[in-house]
Amino acid sequence: MERFIRFLHKIVVYIGDAITEPLPANSTLLIPGDVFPAISSYSLDEPIAPVRISPSYDSDISVESVYSWEAGADSQAYIVLAFGEYDAAGTFQGYPIVCTLADDGQFDLPGEVLNVISSASNAFRVWYIREKSYLDFKDGVVFYRRSSVSE
Repeated sequence: MERFIRFLHKIVVYIGDAITEPLPANSTLLIPGDVFPAISSYSLDEPIAPVRISPSYDSDISVESVYSWEAGADSQAYIVLAFGEYDAAGTFQGYPIVCTLADDGQFDLPGEVLNVISSASNAFRVWYIREKSYLDFKDGVVFYRRSSVSE
């Protein structure tokens, strides 16, 4: 399973043995306290992985590509489409296009993005990521939470 972590508006992909499965149900965070205030049973959860409908996972995209997925039911979640760019040798070049949008099951790329894709000499593939980010207040501490799960 791939985990995407966004840092300063860049996506970093971590793939490996450290985090290979979704968080167990009812996971919590415990901070015993000392210098930092004690926190008990702070609930941890992550969004459900998005399910892609189109375009197919292993195909390059084009200006005609249709972007659809199974819409989520979590009102705090949203979708991120991360467009990976690959040169002619198939070497990954980065994520020059990232779109954050409502988790309603479909999206039409804006004209500016279509222009970039149609004029690019490299190929693009898209990854679907479901994210949740919000503020919580518990035991006198404000938590900013962001969880991301890819397909």
